[in-house]
Amino acid sequence: MKKIFLVVVLLGGMGIAATHHYADAQLLPRIITQAFRPQYEQLLIQDWLKYQNLIQQEIPRLNTEKIDLSSSAGREKFKQNYVKDAKLIIDANNQNIARIRQATFATESYRNIQSLDMQTLTIMNQLFQDNVIDYYAKHGDTQTFLREPALKIETVSKYQAQQAEMKVLEQLRILAIKKDRRLRHIDADLFSDWLDYSILEHQLYPRDAQWDTLGNLQKLSQRTEYDDVRELQAYQALQPRTATFKKIQQLNVQSIQSNLQIFADFKQPTNAQQALENIKALNKTMQQQDFKAGVELSNQLTAEQQRINKQMVLQLSQALL
Repeated sequence: MKKIFLVVVLLGGMGIAATHHYADAQLLPRIITQAFRPQYEQLLIQDWLKYQNLIQQEIPRLNTEKIDLSSSAGREKFKQNYVKDAKLIIDANNQNIARIRQATFATESYRNIQSLDMQTLTIMNQLFQDNVIDYYAKHGDTQTFLREPALKIETVSKYQAQQAEMKVLEQLRILAIKKDRRLRHIDADLFSDWLDYSILEHQLYPRDAQWDTLGNLQKLSQRTEYDDVRELQAYQALQPRTATFKKIQQLNVQSIQSNLQIFADFKQPTNAQQALENIKALNKTMQQQDFKAGVELSNQLTAEQQRINKQMVLQLSQALL
């Protein structure tokens, strides 16, 4: 074994000498570095796994007390609770900022995302500090505020994170096709189903590259039954191998069918009066049992997705980190 290693080293030295003879001397350090550097795709996968573990953020337990706002005492208590909640949010955000700052990423993509995430949380903290905590201390009241400054940065972060994740999923698919030994302890069918489903989700729900308040409102108002039908057909076309993803597929289909049934009578508003009527109708619909059942379906789907995502990230982290 030592002889083989010696031959490899000698051949490597000859190769470097030959390269130095034919190539510019300034290129040599780069060539040597690339020869011993892990592939970019591998680094991207590792950064993605680190980021998935990182985004399990600290979430504060906010006050859920129901308060009667008809009295001045009730309104004052509501304001005081809001100030307390704002302080909890800021504290949790500071903990998350510290966690994000400590992370080390090898790729520029995730270093950019890391920076954007810290900026988002910092701006949110400033908004709560200025408009809730400080404003209450000065005026004995709180004021509403737009989160748009933070949302603008968060939108860029989520877009870049989606673009990076799509590259990672394609690389993971290649590893699965090649039957990479590092994945041998991961259920192949479950892994394949998870990849298919995750890629489809990104295709159906692409992130915007930048925040556009008016554009976002227009998208919501222009959404039609066709969009639900298109998504329904996409989920129905999946061919999962495992019971886990057959259940997730079923929950998706049932959830969309529920939406189609609940909102069948809603028409695209063409003026302000029709939009107002839709809002009134929606308020009534939200009290109906069908709507509550639809929300329960959505909650089940979210819980199942989160469970399997955590499982896959854990197994991939054990295999690839």
